[in-house]
Amino acid sequence: MNIAADGNRTGLKSALSARRGGIFYPGVLLLPLAALLLACTTTSTIEYESALPAQKRLVHSAGWDNTHPAWHPGGQSLLFCARAVDGSGPVYLREVRVADSSVRTLTADSTGLWFPSWSPVDSTILCTSGRAGSQDLWLYMPAVNTWRRLTSLAGNESFPCWNPDGSRIAFLTLGRIALLEPATAVVTYLNTPFLIALSLSWSPDGASLLFSADNASGEYLYRYQLADNRAEELLMSATAGSWPVAVRVVADGGAEHLAWRAMTSYGSTGIFFDRPGAETPSLIVLKGAMPAWSPDGTALVHVEDLQETPVETGLDLVWDKIWIRTDE
Repeated sequence: MNIAADGNRTGLKSALSARRGGIFYPGVLLLPLAALLLACTTTSTIEYESALPAQKRLVHSAGWDNTHPAWHPGGQSLLFCARAVDGSGPVYLREVRVADSSVRTLTADSTGLWFPSWSPVDSTILCTSGRAGSQDLWLYMPAVNTWRRLTSLAGNESFPCWNPDGSRIAFLTLGRIALLEPATAVVTYLNTPFLIALSLSWSPDGASLLFSADNASGEYLYRYQLADNRAEELLMSATAGSWPVAVRVVADGGAEHLAWRAMTSYGSTGIFFDRPGAETPSLIVLKGAMPAWSPDGTALVHVEDLQETPVETGLDLVWDKIWIRTDE
């Protein structure tokens, strides 16, 4: 299995500061990583690489931060945000094709454009933008280069995400989880007492929301069950981390596979992975942030520092293949 994932520059600065040195080199970091991977896969129907397989650097541009990867529903390309590392100039919304790493710019936003994602049902793109003052939710129509404002709430919105059928949008505002009905503009808030929500995504079946929250002792992972209107720990035991994302994997019987960002024992911010039946989570990316599953669950994209010099030169998008073989 192959690996990768995460980041927004304000959170990325601290999250990725320990990641200098970049790609993992044989005999230095591959052995402990291999041990972690193999320890959790002895009974799996899917085999993982014992050493990191070939990675693909999708976007490599020194002097630029390339962040917020979001897959096209068809899996052939990703959206991402690009901005000069010194924060000058606009944020560019760009698309990169996985097959050949070709990049095209869709639009630019001088007020800041973040958290892009394609609609599951049409070609519109959901994102946040400060074009009206605070960071609100907007729909961008690239075919006609027009914008539609969805929210005008107090404060800034973040982590907007479509549910799987495109009928609802979940997002964060002032530490709370909110649901938006695009057709009516009605916003409802979920009850998460004593928790300040910090990151958010949908479960693959749309029945729950995955989120991280500050519970007064750190940032931990939770699931909000919409049918029961209650929050619970995402995994069997309290797990620290952020940016949880999940996908259903046909090769594993349709099981829900999780990935998230958390601190590692190496002092870096890495990507962890968990699937039903695993005794413990696996560390699958030693240094990375902002994990994004491919729609078929076979690959992750993550954000990683450029490697050329000790001086900060930007953030890459890195693609990693996850599954390499399934047992019939």
